[in-house]
Amino acid sequence: YYGWRARPGGGLFVLDRPGYSLQVREVLAGKLSGGSVLEPRLSYDAKRIVFSYSSCSPDDPFFHIHEVNVDGTGLRQLTGGAFEDLMPTYLPDGGIAFSSTRRGGYARCFGAQFSDRWHVYTLHRMDGDGGNIRTLSFHDTNEWFPTVSNTGEILYSRWDYIDRHAVLHQNLWATHPDGTNPVARWGNHTQTPHCTFQMQPIAGTSKVVFTASAHHSITGGSIAIVDPYKGVDGEQSLTRITPDVPFPEAESNQITQYYEAPWPLSEDFFLVAYSPKPLIFE
Repeated sequence: YYGWRARPGGGLFVLDRPGYSLQVREVLAGKLSGGSVLEPRLSYDAKRIVFSYSSCSPDDPFFHIHEVNVDGTGLRQLTGGAFEDLMPTYLPDGGIAFSSTRRGGYARCFGAQFSDRWHVYTLHRMDGDGGNIRTLSFHDTNEWFPTVSNTGEILYSRWDYIDRHAVLHQNLWATHPDGTNPVARWGNHTQTPHCTFQMQPIAGTSKVVFTASAHHSITGGSIAIVDPYKGVDGEQSLTRITPDVPFPEAESNQITQYYEAPWPLSEDFFLVAYSPKPLIFE
């Protein structure tokens, strides 16, 4: 998730009749064209959308957080500077939580052989107008996909691999909206799946639906539901929504729906070199 590596194209769209038609309505109406939109989130009153955007330009090669009304009016940029700000989500108090490289960390898993920029993403928050930005977490490694639970906590994925296995631990964590009391909610000692990404709480329950992703690949995979009250670890807490699709990398790499794109040699080398077992791509 680097703005300088994002691919231009796409945009922000609304499915007017989801489940019945693929007809879409473009929200931005040509604004911010030529860039890449990432991870939009809807406000609690369903009137605004917050999202990350990279212009994919050498002049500004970073993701910044933007906001727009659902009818396409009121587009504004909330963050800027030489930082990657992404995956924003609205907080009940009117603020916005997001993942950012602003604290200046450096991921120990990477090195200069890959790039001169391998910063750590951790939880941050800001006021609704983009002001008063502050760091919520000084964790050593990456934190992704913040969202808000039904009890008001921030749910997120934390890469908790210090002095332990490097691959198996990017699962469900929670913290108070001020960054206090970070706790592992589920999966911190669970080998399958590798990653609990793109979580969304299910209204009126303790359950969370998520994308079961691979550690060494894109954010994508099978869909599952976790109920931490059935156990803080293990598959007894899981319900598979797409049981026909194995958990990527953790259970199989032969997944047509998932690994359908060709991989460049450089990416292939990276994946094999850092995988706990050989990866095979068609």
